[in-house]
Amino acid sequence: MKNEVKLIEFVRLLKNIEKLYSENLGNNPELVKFLKQFTNILESYKSYSTEEFLSILRAQKASKIPDKKNKKILDNIDIQKLSFSDLRKLLENPAISKEELLELGEKKLGISKGANKRLNKEQLKELIESAIKNVETLDVIKHKASE
Repeated sequence: MKNEVKLIEFVRLLKNIEKLYSENLGNNPELVKFLKQFTNILESYKSYSTEEFLSILRAQKASKIPDKKNKKILDNIDIQKLSFSDLRKLLENPAISKEELLELGEKKLGISKGANKRLNKEQLKELIESAIKNVETLDVIKHKASE
């Protein structure tokens, strides 16, 4: 017979740790609160075997937690409102994807995605930097012409 950790035993252990911690081991009410919440969640799974419970956790992790590789840097950024300084900071970020570079170039500088999708990341960064410099040069000329 295989020795298996029963989930109910683990819940009891967590309750004991919670009790010890709240009475004797420190002043961290957030940790005690977390232990209580975690224990309550686990109690609803106490009829499951350890393997069933772990399978459920694995399945939920796979379906609900976004893959960090797929997390986009541009998700909460209004590209149109980006300053060139902020745009340059994004170009320096090694985690920015090729697709995001193409999006940045297209939305901020009018660089064609289709014509440049064969470029590698470094080439795209250089293209975007060059376009920024061109726009800055045109702004200087425009400013000088209006004086």
